[in-house]
Amino acid sequence: MPASSLERSQQRQRLTPSFYTDAIKRQVADQPWRSTLLAAAAGALAMLLIRTQLTKRAEIRKYERTRMR
Repeated sequence: MPASSLERSQQRQRLTPSFYTDAIKRQVADQPWRSTLLAAAAGALAMLLIRTQLTKRAEIRKYERTRMR
């Protein structure tokens, strides 16, 4: 059975950024402490990943400099 135009419109609405923005706002309003904790954890994870990448690059550059001498 084909979906009605109303159902298709509702499906498209779910894919719009405003739908996700509203869902995030509701989540934060319902559970502010949990949302804060998740945001802090995501920030810490991103910081670790960036620091790891920068450390690897620095080690490679140091190795290349000592090899050239």
